[in-house]
Amino acid sequence: MDGVSMVSQCPIFPFGAYRYEMKADTAGTYFYSAHLVTQQGDGLYGSLIVREARNDPKKEWTLLVASKSSVPMTGLSYTYPTAEKLLLNGQTGNLELFVENGNNYMLRFINANVFHCPVSVTLARHRLKVLTVDGNMVEPTMTGTHIIIFPGERFDLIVSADQSAGRYLLNIQGLQECRHLIHEAYLNYGDSRINEVTKDTDYLITDNDVIATVSLGYDCNTASENIICAMDLKHLKMKIQMKGLDERHFKQPINTLFAEEPEETIYVPFDLNSFDQITDSMTDYRYNIYGFTYYPAYLSLLPSGGRISQINGVTFKYPTSPILSQPENTPEEQICSVEGRSNFCKESPLFCECIQIIEVQPDKLIEVILIDEGFGGDVSHTFHVHGYNVSIVGLGTLKRPISKEEIMALNDEQQLFRNLLDPPMKDTFTVPNKGYAILRFYTDNRGYWLWEARSTGIAPTIYGPGMQFLMRVGTRENMPTVPIDFPSCGNNKRPDMIFESH
Repeated sequence: MDGVSMVSQCPIFPFGAYRYEMKADTAGTYFYSAHLVTQQGDGLYGSLIVREARNDPKKEWTLLVASKSSVPMTGLSYTYPTAEKLLLNGQTGNLELFVENGNNYMLRFINANVFHCPVSVTLARHRLKVLTVDGNMVEPTMTGTHIIIFPGERFDLIVSADQSAGRYLLNIQGLQECRHLIHEAYLNYGDSRINEVTKDTDYLITDNDVIATVSLGYDCNTASENIICAMDLKHLKMKIQMKGLDERHFKQPINTLFAEEPEETIYVPFDLNSFDQITDSMTDYRYNIYGFTYYPAYLSLLPSGGRISQINGVTFKYPTSPILSQPENTPEEQICSVEGRSNFCKESPLFCECIQIIEVQPDKLIEVILIDEGFGGDVSHTFHVHGYNVSIVGLGTLKRPISKEEIMALNDEQQLFRNLLDPPMKDTFTVPNKGYAILRFYTDNRGYWLWEARSTGIAPTIYGPGMQFLMRVGTRENMPTVPIDFPSCGNNKRPDMIFESH
């Protein structure tokens, strides 16, 4: 169920519908959203909770954090949207939660922000115990007063209602693009009518050095032992495997994950690149409208030029038909790897867009090193992986711009530390600015799977579609069989490009 339009299926057209049928065999906190970032930013998202039999829905709350944009994101605007207010379950008002003393409660937090808005969650006079992150169990010993949740992450937190009757502040503080935004909710004991709100003196993170540390997404406990980021947690299943319990319960055998060298190490560099010499005359003019000579592209609309987030200097372009179910409709000249450009844009020195695909063999241990080169920006990037959970075995920042070649050299010299004992397992993770993230996973799910940094796609009319690439696990011949009468779609003409040879 983790596919996206024009990769595994057709988009949902106006007045249309698409139905998923699935077996909910993995308990946890998830959420759904429109794949188009701007539609999600305008409110098209929601929670998807898979409960275990032992879960008591009367003792849990699902809390979706998002933000209100300064302008409608789906409108045709060349004003960069900004986050104006933090929302909790779609509302700006103060949510009231009621508990009974002596019970434990679960808070299912989901950060559904499309802006780069990690948030800090605190509950006055209470410590928060992390149970799961992105649906994966973590060691239950991790508790803190400040939980940092990045966009796309989901935290299941346990709260022990062990305080006296009163009204306690549940505070959500925005960071990065939501800095200075606050949302307040309240935890009430029983039918308490106490109006005075109990607050901790240090519930807000105000120190700039601490904010800089937690914004990297890891080693947050070096700023304070009470601050927890997902990357600092230890995955419970990994620990259990190391203790020699039955491996048949897990897809990845212990020897493969920890004892063997990966079959392949793939380096994926990315950065924010500037394009300041693009004019309408360089763009495709096949769409002449009422006498206009050229059909303008987003690269030529801003006087100061465009700044585009790219994977290895290339912008991802979606196929015109779903590449999984209609691979024959995707021309080979439109496909490129992370290492090089497609045949179609080899002659375009300024800008290239193509269908970036990393091809890997099925049933192998693969290592991917994502590199935030940091020459063009100073912001960490959060990625989401479709179709997989990955083990975050290494993270680091050099605190200066870096290149792929430099990271490769450090890796060859064994200078990149890896935690092969109990790394966190996630489907959403943050790559620190001017740094790297080392990921390992077992390629046991065949298909085309999208990797994306969604916050880079909030203004496609100005800054392009955002950083994305596809990973193809297996060959076309051994992909899942396309069902009979599976919907098909396409534009029935060759793909459109910004630049064209005439």
